[in-house]
Formats: sequence, structure tokens, C-alpha cells
Amino acid sequence: MTDRSPLGRARALVSRHGRAATCWQVLNPSLSRWNAPGGSGVVGYQTEGRVRVVAGEPVCAPESLVTVCRAFEQDALASGRRVCYLAAEEPTVRALAAFDGYNAVPIGAQPVWRPEALAAVFREDRSLRYQLNRARHKGLTVAEWPINQSAHPGLHQCLKDWLAAKALPALGFMTDPHLLAHMAGRRLWVAEQEGWPVGYAILSPVPARGGWLVEQIVRGRDAPNGAAENIVSTAALKLAAEGSRFVTLGAAPLSRHGPPLGRRHPLWLRTVTAWMRAHGTRFYNFRGLEHFKGKFRPQRWEPVYAVATESRIRPATLYAVVSAFTKRPPLMAVLQAMGSGLGVEFKHLAGGLLEKAKHSGRHRDTASRVTRRR
Repeated sequence: MTDRSPLGRARALVSRHGRAATCWQVLNPSLSRWNAPGGSGVVGYQTEGRVRVVAGEPVCAPESLVTVCRAFEQDALASGRRVCYLAAEEPTVRALAAFDGYNAVPIGAQPVWRPEALAAVFREDRSLRYQLNRARHKGLTVAEWPINQSAHPGLHQCLKDWLAAKALPALGFMTDPHLLAHMAGRRLWVAEQEGWPVGYAILSPVPARGGWLVEQIVRGRDAPNGAAENIVSTAALKLAAEGSRFVTLGAAPLSRHGPPLGRRHPLWLRTVTAWMRAHGTRFYNFRGLEHFKGKFRPQRWEPVYAVATESRIRPATLYAVVSAFTKRPPLMAVLQAMGSGLGVEFKHLAGGLLEKAKHSGRHRDTASRVTRRR
């Protein structure tokens, strides 16, 4: 029987027309959903201040995209709000570029493969083969689990360890870490040692591209080096065998593989972006995330954009986007991040001074023994 509930209709639209890598997130319960007139499309969004921040882009038939966007924007305007499509992909950016009143800002890039090409990287790259074998020699195995096992306590312990290892609170909105509670339509690969989970990955479908988004990779405290690589390799082999045509590890924010900001973008935005690229690692390790995804030698990097319904993007729009992720006022998040970053740097400095003192003490002991022998 066809599910005619609002969620059921949204799932049917995503299953038929979902093309953006983030399309399955429209179904997440944390988002508000807007349904286009006549059921022609659906939009998942979060309201922050006077901005509706859209998770990805509208899900609809390609020929209906502009119509659905305009209807959603009119609905937002009627409530006194603007719209920002976050992580929109190039087809949507091109479709909207033909109309006035939109401003597209590159915010990163996502690595893309055919699954068989990703699987081949692990056979051809010596360092990746070493990582795989190193973990396997420690008894690591990886297999796909049925999603009805997503409540396994070992998986939730992995998530707890993973979150505890982060210097800052986990982000929300499109990076919700608690996906184990929302597995409908998703797939689950689990790494085990001695029969107990030490890591896992959750994949979400991208139906219109015949592929999958690796939406989350989680390593528990006891996961050996190479656990994440084994999960990606095993999943890629399975997807290739099934005939999938597309796989991505998701967007790397501020990636240098995306288009650079140009003079058409405001100076304040170029300054903020440059500062984040230079110093953002103190807050969230975007550079490390890009490096991790890049080591699998993507076939290409696809740019992702923030598309705002304004001729020049405003600081208030950026503030709303950041608020959606931080789940609290951005200034508070920045202050907490700065405090955490200073704490980490202090620990490194103290550790370096302690090691230097130990080295100096060993040097004095050696010199004393030499003097006594003389």
C-alpha cells in the first residue's frame, strides 16, 4: 500500500528525483518540510532568524526545479524570510543563474567516484594497501549489517567515544551525528574486532544518480589505524558489485578543490573565508577532512554552493547558516572554540616544555657521568 502521509510522499519524491548528495537528509525528523503545490516537490529546511536555511536543494523533477524554488521562496517571503540553499550542486546553480536575485557562493567541494574506481584505488595505492593489511592483521573485519541492528550497544559506544574525542561539540543540521536512530533507507557497514564493533559507516542513497553518499564514518576508541579505510574499501566493493554508478564521501567545507571566491563576492566574505582557511583548524579540522577524502584519489571534485535569494550575500545570512550548524549563537560557539583551541595549544606547549626538561635532565646526567669517569 502506498504511504500517503506527508513523510511517505516526501520519501517517494526523494526516491524518484533525489539527485543531490544530501537529498536523503530531507527526510530527517529534525528538519521542517515544505511541500510544493500539487505534490511536485519537497524542501527540507531549518529556520534561523529571518532566513530559511535549506538542506541541499529542492527535491523535484529537473524541469520543475525553478517553479518549486520560486514557490518556496514566495512562501518564505510571505513569512518575512529569505532563503539560502546550502550545499546546492551545479545543476541547480546553473538553473537559477538565468534569473536575477540569486547569489551563488562556493563553499567547498565533494569527491566523487564510480564505485569500481574507488575500489581499484585500494588495490593500486601502496599506502592504502598497507593501512588495510595493518588493520586486518589485528583481527579487524568489516561487513554490512542489517539496519535493524543499529541499536547495538557497541555501535552507540563507538559514537560516544567518537564524540568524546572531539575538542568541540558536534555540529548539527546537515551533520547530525545521531543517524543510528534514523536508518530508514540508509545502509550500515560495521568494523569489528573479536566480535565487537569498533567503528561503522552509514551510507545514504542518491537515487537519481544511482549511488550513495558515505554520510558518516565513526571510529571508536579501540579502532585500529586503517579501520576507516577498511570500511570504505569494503563498501566500495559491494556497491560496485551491485552496479551502483556513483559514490561520494560528502563535501569538504572550504576545500581548495572548489572554485575560488572572486571580486563579485563581497570583501568581507573573502576575508572571512581566507581567515577560516588559515586558522579554522583550531575550531573544526576542515583541512584534515579534505586530506582524508583526497587520499582516496577522487575521479573528480564537484563544487557545492550556498545560493542566497539576494543580489549580494549578507553577513546576516552567513550568521544564520552558522547558527543552523552550531545550534547556539555563533559568537558563543566561536568563543567556546577559541577557548578549546587555546586549551589544546597550552597542552601541546606544556608537553613540549616537559619533554624539553626531560631531555635537558638526561643531558645533565650524561655529562655528570662523563665528568665522574674522568
